[in-house]
Amino acid sequence: MPKGSLERYELLLRRAFDDGRREWGELSLSFEDFAAEHLSRVRQRLESIDEPTDPSTLHKTLARSCGVDFYLALACEQGCSSAWRAFEARLAPRLEGLARKRGADLGTAREIVEDLPSDLLATTSSLGGAPRISQYNATGSLFAWLAVFVARRIADRARVRRVESLDELHPLRWSSGTPDASTQSSDDDPAQRAIVLEAVAALRRMIGAAWSTLDDRHQLALVLKYRDGVAQKEIARVLRVGEPRVSRILGTAQGRLREAAAMCARELDTDALAQQPTFWRLMAGELAESLQVSSDVDDPPERDES
Repeated sequence: MPKGSLERYELLLRRAFDDGRREWGELSLSFEDFAAEHLSRVRQRLESIDEPTDPSTLHKTLARSCGVDFYLALACEQGCSSAWRAFEARLAPRLEGLARKRGADLGTAREIVEDLPSDLLATTSSLGGAPRISQYNATGSLFAWLAVFVARRIADRARVRRVESLDELHPLRWSSGTPDASTQSSDDDPAQRAIVLEAVAALRRMIGAAWSTLDDRHQLALVLKYRDGVAQKEIARVLRVGEPRVSRILGTAQGRLREAAAMCARELDTDALAQQPTFWRLMAGELAESLQVSSDVDDPPERDES
């Protein structure tokens, strides 16, 4: 980045850098690296949401950014051992407490938090080989960003434990307990099984088509709400919108998926299929697989689209 670009914002960048040093200690991170990366990522963030990157907009966005925490995050990203020690001393205990509040037992909470450094430094193809921690862009606090990361890890583990019991989604179990013998016996009928598999495939295609029409914001809202169990207030923070907007985003996304399911139901003999345990087991497996595939939904754009 040209030197003149940095000089224009040097006062803001220097203040953020100095505040970061006071907060986290003098880490092995130069002001030049901090300033260049901070300004570059702010510019990239604005470009990704089609916002102008003129000097005035960049200045305002930098002023609102959490440069103090970006100082620590960037030092961690660069492998600074003293930065990771600060992370473990200051953030790890709070994140462990958060994990406990979200229902993780002590051992699981500690394991998730202890694995965070390796998880955050892991590279992914979706990020062009960059580590996951590079996704932190100082929009909010580092703790809030990590809290969502921890919540996802808790949900991942819970989902793995639940996979074998997902066939309890069968509606007959909700109303009348165990299906009767005649219903169970049809599970072994090759013809019935073929019908069931065809129905599952049809629903998979329709749901997949509906899912593809949702943008990253709507997909992430669904994943956070119904897979990770994240509170709506926290979803609003992740999406960088107000809570009322989260309700509208979820409503729109649910409506599209509901329409796809209704369309499928009109084309299938759902009354007959509802009596097939195989259908519900396969649908449960399909649901679990879909949620697993959705675990890498990108963070949404930051603009509130009404």
